[in-house]
Amino acid sequence: MDDTGDGGTTGDGGSTADGGTAGDGGTTADGGTTGDGGGTTGDGGGTTGDGGTELDERQLRCEAATAATRAFYDSLDSDQAAMAVKGLFDEARSDWSNLPVAVAPRDGISFLDLSEDQILLARAMVDAGLSRQGQDQVEANFQVEQWWEDSGDDMLSPDFATVVLFGEPTTTGGWAWQLDAHHLAVNLTARCPDMIITPTLWGTNPEIIEDGPYAGAEPMGLEVDRAFAFLDTLSESQLEDAVIAAEAPRDLLAGAGNDDRIPEFPLGLPASALDGDQQALLLELLAAWIEDLSEPHAALQMVQVEADLDETWFAWAGDTFEGEAFYYRIQGPEFFIELDHFAGASHIHAVHRHPDDDYGAELLSMHYEAVPH
Repeated sequence: MDDTGDGGTTGDGGSTADGGTAGDGGTTADGGTTGDGGGTTGDGGGTTGDGGTELDERQLRCEAATAATRAFYDSLDSDQAAMAVKGLFDEARSDWSNLPVAVAPRDGISFLDLSEDQILLARAMVDAGLSRQGQDQVEANFQVEQWWEDSGDDMLSPDFATVVLFGEPTTTGGWAWQLDAHHLAVNLTARCPDMIITPTLWGTNPEIIEDGPYAGAEPMGLEVDRAFAFLDTLSESQLEDAVIAAEAPRDLLAGAGNDDRIPEFPLGLPASALDGDQQALLLELLAAWIEDLSEPHAALQMVQVEADLDETWFAWAGDTFEGEAFYYRIQGPEFFIELDHFAGASHIHAVHRHPDDDYGAELLSMHYEAVPH
């Protein structure tokens, strides 16, 4: 870490548990190579399935993500590092919130405490772990947050985002980072060649920006549009099986602070009851969530998700028309996904979890069993 780091200017917004909107922020970075899946596991800890191509792509992308994280890590002076860097298994890993930062202060270092160059490094670090889809979603969240700040809301701003590093970023050991902002919490864990980004919380209010320089920003657009594309294909009897309640719940079941709330038994409509076209649309909906992770890692996960499709369930609550308040849940061996409308039809909270590998639990345990520390 650099002893010459300097203070901050701009930033981005908060963490996740329940509440508001999202914000604007730095630049975007792409990073890494694209790839397609092929392994036998889907949780970021899988092995290659075709003699090495996918493994090589994941290794290269993980090395690029490690280098980007290391660049940010090395930019921090001692005072900044005291705020930003924690042990790999620090309890702060599960301490994220959906509330505005003014309401729920965060661990880590705020963008307000970083220089402009360091903010760019932090944004490049985040982008290096995500696909273009994931990068665009983070940016849309930041744009909504900036829209609120420009509208005069002093509790919301892209300048309030925080970053925490867990462990030292190297290609031979485990490490993690957390981006925590209002309506946004991404938890990336890496142990090269593998990476995973669960739990991840997304949200927005409003659902889409209608005016101004950020008009068209729609952080949850894919997750909503693809859900209705799938829902509209269900027969009357399939819809009856899928609907688990007449009204959307008050909030997420497994949102911030609820790491242990993933239900043991799924509800709703089993994917085994769908025809081929419907299953393809359900997979497209799942890709809207899983493909936020870097392309080669997400491709491997999607291979396993497709293999497990007969063990996947889809549930719906609330209105079945766009523009109204609704909730849906998708549950399978490798994922637990929820999207809910909170306090109105334009305020969304959503979460993507891995039942066995949140915070890279399996990924890191495999490493630490194989390599004594």
